[in-house]
Amino acid sequence: MPRKPSTRDAVKRTIVGLIERFRARLVAKGFSQKAGIDFDQTFSPVVKYDSLRIILSIAAAEDLDLFQFDVSSAFLYGELTEEIYLEQPEGFSVKGREGDVYRLHKCLYGLKQAGRVWNTKFDSLVTTFGLVASTVDPCVYHYQKDGVFLILCLWVDDGLLVCNTAQLVSDLFSYLQIHFEIKPKIVDRFVGLHITRDRTNRKLYVSQPSYIANLLSAFNMQNCDPVSTPADSNSRLSASQNPSDSLIKFPYRNAVGALIHLCVTRPDLNFAVGQVAKHSSNPDKSHINAVKRILAYVKGTANYGICFGNNNNNTLVAFCDADYAGDTDTRRSTTGYVVMLNGGPVTWGSRQQQCVSLSTTEAEYVAACERTRQVVWLRNLFQDIGLVQKTATVLFCYNQGAIHLSKNPENHKRTKHIEVQYHYVRKSQSDGIISVQYVSTKKTTCRRVRKKALPRDAFEISRNSISVFSIPGPINSTD
Repeated sequence: MPRKPSTRDAVKRTIVGLIERFRARLVAKGFSQKAGIDFDQTFSPVVKYDSLRIILSIAAAEDLDLFQFDVSSAFLYGELTEEIYLEQPEGFSVKGREGDVYRLHKCLYGLKQAGRVWNTKFDSLVTTFGLVASTVDPCVYHYQKDGVFLILCLWVDDGLLVCNTAQLVSDLFSYLQIHFEIKPKIVDRFVGLHITRDRTNRKLYVSQPSYIANLLSAFNMQNCDPVSTPADSNSRLSASQNPSDSLIKFPYRNAVGALIHLCVTRPDLNFAVGQVAKHSSNPDKSHINAVKRILAYVKGTANYGICFGNNNNNTLVAFCDADYAGDTDTRRSTTGYVVMLNGGPVTWGSRQQQCVSLSTTEAEYVAACERTRQVVWLRNLFQDIGLVQKTATVLFCYNQGAIHLSKNPENHKRTKHIEVQYHYVRKSQSDGIISVQYVSTKKTTCRRVRKKALPRDAFEISRNSISVFSIPGPINSTD
């Protein structure tokens, strides 16, 4: 049975919010499908944001061409293997045959398996063309031969291409147009991320100004007074002791979820958003005020985003830190980290550790292990796209005890309780995958923003060190 499209589906807008075109779509009621009868597997991958930022960073540093395309009505190209029938849509039934139904041979929007079938179809075609999918991110494809280099990122039906020659892109588009209706686009926005290029200076900026405008409007904060930091450095949030249902009229969970998505291009928000997210199940007035403070900070930095372009030969550099026993409720430590590439951050985070650490050294050691696993994933992605990291990835840590422990099993009596999984960092160190090195606190402000709230001056220094800047403009984003 088909369903009516929502208002959001009916209008497609440009990057500045103007109506580009209206659209209508026949959508099946997938919720009525039965597992094992109407569908089997439903998982369909999309490119990871970490992968996307890495590709954009490489494009900026190497001054590569960017191309974008959209596949019209992509799901309709997938062939169904299940036997599925669809009632005639209301208002469009054939006169005299109102009881007849359609049998679907192609996928339709709304079917649970539609995304998976489409992805399988696209994957088979591009691999036939000669592209190879990454083993760590199946939506990143790579082609390299005779000096020609191409990377394709796929997000459902939207594709982003990075290439050093336009001829190969033209050949790929011609090949895909045999099977699909392809619409080439200007590279100014991809999956909601605004892309601004300054090719003269080899700079590329990624931001979300349109999303921020909608975010502030949705929570009635568009006219608020901006603040200079997203979190108060003089206070810590704790679990609610006296929540009041009558007090909580603010859509707390919706706001937190929206802010989490904004962190895709704003590592300066990561710690503050992580703190309010921990209290989504039981917020009180202090938590609501903390969310509103983040929104007020976003209001004053709506045109900010991450910047790539300072060439460091496509070499990963990682920073990790831990706030020992910083959570006042559980006494667990908080891990903060950032991985830099070509002058900009490609992955970052601020997360509470799963174990209770008994010392600063242990907290830092656990943080280093967690980042080691992330670095290994990133190195594998680089290897898949043909840009092998030739040397061990430097992992900066400011705790000498954790560094010594990552190299040798020292202080056995004080560290024998540490779980085996966290010694992965030591193995990676001995295998030459990472190189844990010491750096003083004064030189690592770029990672502190993710483990604790900072006063204004320190926060701004930290924000600049992770390449979160105001987007210059307008700059021509076309290639």
